[in-house]
Order: sequence, then structure tokens, then C-alpha cells
Amino acid sequence: MINEAILGPASRVVSAYNAARVQIFQNASQLNAAWQQTFVDGKVRRGELARPLDILTYVNSHDEALALSQRSIGLYTMTLNASTVELNSFALRALSHLTAIFDIDLYEDFIDAWSTHIITKSLVGGMIEERAKVTRCFRAANVEFDHEDEWKRTLAVGPALLQILEMVPWYDFVTDTAVNKRFARSNSISLKKC
Repeated sequence: MINEAILGPASRVVSAYNAARVQIFQNASQLNAAWQQTFVDGKVRRGELARPLDILTYVNSHDEALALSQRSIGLYTMTLNASTVELNSFALRALSHLTAIFDIDLYEDFIDAWSTHIITKSLVGGMIEERAKVTRCFRAANVEFDHEDEWKRTLAVGPALLQILEMVPWYDFVTDTAVNKRFARSNSISLKKC
């Protein structure tokens, strides 16, 4: 993709996450609900909540819960104008192989390689994150991060995507109505599997 990105301040986005917070998930259902809520809110976050399948087994014990503490530091937002996104030749070629006849394997292969959406606005920075198994009766926490100032200095060298703020589904770039409908269906199936 060849596009112009606009860099903006992170301050408005980060204010909601600019403090350490601890969440305790008593079971896999609570963790899954928190992860799905990020999609409902339209604000998909990185960190452990971005990988629920990887950690569902982590909390799948009878006498333990998962305590997850996160401290996000946003450096800037990055925005692409969705109406002027230009796909590169690789993306155009991949889209051209999608057929009007629904072939779940073909569409899943596309999604495995290209995902379901193009990120058009994101928060970039870093995150201190810790997780722990705790007994289910544990309900309080005193969160402190060691060496936070040292960690903040490393962000300039290697910032990462922290949060997806806006995204556009790939099928919005498909002009064939039949393929567009099949692609939307495939996206829906893929997101339900998560």
C-alpha cells in the first residue's frame, strides 16, 4: 500500500489508559468477554487481550484466576485517510483471486495472509504488562512497576502498535458485488472463530 500517514498526538487517546490497571478474570468466559468487548467498542488493544486463545489455557485451572496488569504509554497516533487508500500490486492481485462462488478455503487463505481489515488509525507506543495466576479469592492489588523511567526511554527506539482505533474491512475494496458479499460472510466466520 502506498499512502500518506498523518502522525498526531497520543494524549487524547492515552488518557483512558495512562494509569496502571489490574483486571482479574475468574474464568475463560470473563477473559473472552473482555476481548470481544474491544471489538464492540471498536478499539482493539494489543497485549494479552489481543491473544485470548493463547491464554485461555493459562486460566483453565479450577482453583486459579488470571490477574492481568497493563500500563500503556502512547507516543503518537497514526492515521490513514480510508477514502484515499491505494492498494499495492500484491494486495490487488490477492483480491483478484477471490471468486464469486464461495470457497471457504480460498477466503480463509486470504484472511490468514492479509487479515480481515486494514488499520486506518492506531495508537503507537509501548506497554508494560504482567500476568499472574492467583487464587480465586484474591481481590486486591497494589500495582507497581520497577524501572518504569528506564523502560520509557527505550520506546523511542522500538515503538509498537498498542491499539487499533479505526479499521476498514478488506471487502470494502472489492467492486464485484458477489465477491464483496462472500468476503463479508468470510470475515464474519473468521471473527466468530476468534
